[in-house]
Amino acid sequence: MTELVCPACGSTEVRIAAVHGNDGLIHRFFYHPYRCRNCRHRYWLRSSPRIVAAIVFFVLLIAVVALGAWLSGDGGGVRYTSNNDLVGSLHKRAKAKDAEAQVQLGRMYEDGDGILRDSKEAVRWFGQAANAGNREGQYQYALALMDGRGVVQDYQAAFKWLEAAAKGGHPGAEFQLGRMYYKGMGIPVDKAKAYIWFNLAAARGNEEASRIRDVALKQIPPSQVNEAQEAARKLHDEMSGMTGADTRTDAPAGLPAREADPSLKLDSALSEK
Repeated sequence: MTELVCPACGSTEVRIAAVHGNDGLIHRFFYHPYRCRNCRHRYWLRSSPRIVAAIVFFVLLIAVVALGAWLSGDGGGVRYTSNNDLVGSLHKRAKAKDAEAQVQLGRMYEDGDGILRDSKEAVRWFGQAANAGNREGQYQYALALMDGRGVVQDYQAAFKWLEAAAKGGHPGAEFQLGRMYYKGMGIPVDKAKAYIWFNLAAARGNEEASRIRDVALKQIPPSQVNEAQEAARKLHDEMSGMTGADTRTDAPAGLPAREADPSLKLDSALSEK
């Protein structure tokens, strides 16, 4: 070890000094304090081990930040951790404008299922499926807009896509559209319209919609009850007659998307009021 020499008097009678509260951070982290036993002069010498440790720390910090930025990126490329063949196949189909693949890929990104979670990438694929007319894509895209997941929150845009999916017979969209009318989420409160959509969702087996429908019914003026019931029946009949490509809608088991179902019963209590 190199012999320490006091820079003030040249004495070699030097000891390690205590760190004071008013010493700067740079001195505390990168230097050692010393004091001469003869002249009491206090001075600092650079600490090489501390400098090396600081460099290593900052390099690791930069690496962690860079990794975090990469993991939370906008998903410009496919980054998967398992099921590589499945994700790769879905990605090719989605790029070829296969709406069902776009929805499935969006769900995988949303849930982190076999692929690194990426809300922005999920909403990108949901949006493409929605624009292609896929009801599930419209529904998932609307939910992302409602919650602000991977996209700027926008209730009006969410309403637009929920209405499109609901009018296409999507039970989840029917329920969520009822919520928007009931709570006035980006639109004026309208309990009668909320009842209509809750009634349609309840007829498809949504128990929560059935419960809230009954609550909404008590809040509708008596003069609007029959009108709301008739509007629900009309919408149901219109959606039951839709066929063809719209069968891609994901509907509850036992209820083909937008096909007539004799077991589907709307609330009939209204006609007795």
